[in-house]
Amino acid sequence: MKTYVFSETEFSNVEDFYDAAVRNFGLSSDFGRNLDALWDAMSDESGLSRVETPSEIVWKSSVPPRLDETFKQSVFEIFASIPGASLRIE
Repeated sequence: MKTYVFSETEFSNVEDFYDAAVRNFGLSSDFGRNLDALWDAMSDESGLSRVETPSEIVWKSSVPPRLDETFKQSVFEIFASIPGASLRIE
């Protein structure tokens, strides 16, 4: 099973998160870098998403949080909706 790790301590802003998403999931360099584009990439039935399944996405939280809680909840919902992938928040 493939494991994708997102460590919030590595993010100083939302752009850092999108950089990690591009790296982890093999998204194209012209990825839209917003929640709508992330949703499209993760739920794309055409196979453009390179999320291997089965897989686990691990989100390592930081204290204090580095990203806005509302933004993180949206990301968690997107990650949790990926068929064949599970989300673990540490």
